[in-house]
Amino acid sequence: MKHRIHTYINCFKLNGSERCLTKRCFNFKLDKEIVIKMYKKMTTLNTMDRILYESQRQGRISFYMTNYGEEGTHIGSAAALDDSDLVFGQYREAGVLMWRGLALDQFMNQCYGNCEDLTKGRQMPVHYGVKKT
Repeated sequence: MKHRIHTYINCFKLNGSERCLTKRCFNFKLDKEIVIKMYKKMTTLNTMDRILYESQRQGRISFYMTNYGEEGTHIGSAAALDDSDLVFGQYREAGVLMWRGLALDQFMNQCYGNCEDLTKGRQMPVHYGVKKT
């Protein structure tokens, strides 16, 4: 097994009711392009959530679980993984699949369970299953 050398991001934490920093070390070494891609994916996920949640409330789809407030954890953790790493996502982790390249129309097809759905409508909405991502 090939060992990889990792560079680690120094962490900081906020303590107390005044939220004082206990360690002032911000050593985030991310390319500008990656940061922009992460931001775009987080905002796209939020927009997709709004559209699909409203569709569910209107009765157009039977079930939908939003990812509100969790966008950063999905995109950040997915960005830290290699493309060859396996991901076993859950229904509130659409951001990981989005980062891995699942197209918006594939999300929509799965939620609507139409003939273009990769699972051909045989899976409950928001329970994505994609081998390639």
